[in-house]
Amino acid sequence: MKTLYRYIDIEVTPATVLMYGKHHDPVILDEVEREKVACISWLDNGGKLKFKGIWDMPSYKGKWTEKAQKELAIFMRELLNEADVIIGHNSDNYDIKKINSECMYYNLEPPKEPKTYDTLKLAGKYLNEPTRKLGYLSPKYGGEGKLSHEGYRLYIKSVAGDKEAQKGLRAYNETDVVEGYKFFERFIPWINRDKSTWDNRVPCPHCGSPETQSRGTSVTEGGKTRKRHQCKDCGKWFLGNFIIKRV
Repeated sequence: MKTLYRYIDIEVTPATVLMYGKHHDPVILDEVEREKVACISWLDNGGKLKFKGIWDMPSYKGKWTEKAQKELAIFMRELLNEADVIIGHNSDNYDIKKINSECMYYNLEPPKEPKTYDTLKLAGKYLNEPTRKLGYLSPKYGGEGKLSHEGYRLYIKSVAGDKEAQKGLRAYNETDVVEGYKFFERFIPWINRDKSTWDNRVPCPHCGSPETQSRGTSVTEGGKTRKRHQCKDCGKWFLGNFIIKRV
């Protein structure tokens, strides 16, 4: 079965709080309104771009409700459960944990613990850049960068039912996924290099995936015995550095 690599990105409304003090040293008195996940966009194995907003939930009737928010939490949990690998930019510390928070808030079963690739961490591991923000890294490494928008008001208006704001937030969310996945693809040769070194697996010469298995041996025309490998992603067989017919 083909490994499901899922790139995700969520958009979250700001919390409303009562506070004393300056922005760098606040004293929070009360949370008037908690953060809400407005939408999520994702790509499976670099394929078709997909999107779901809270306004797409069955219980959303032109305005935000707890029931609609819970439905979105259930939907996002299943997106994590379905994937073999979750990819994102700062997804380990933000997107995945925010989905976990929604699951715990609504007393849902936790999603499975996913295997992940976080491009924020990959950038720190392999690159030396003044910032690891996607808006800087994307255009530098062949992407088109992030979309600009009006700021936090776009999020608030979106969950409140403003159709134009919803279109704008969707475009912003989807662009983050497209550009983020392009950036992730730049790391694939580096990931494959390290994975083949760590676990002695041979990267697939057809698709570049490190998810390969050794499956016995084969005798070449020259009489030499070599290991046979099969790629778990594209399904093709190969021998050494040569692709052979799938059996």
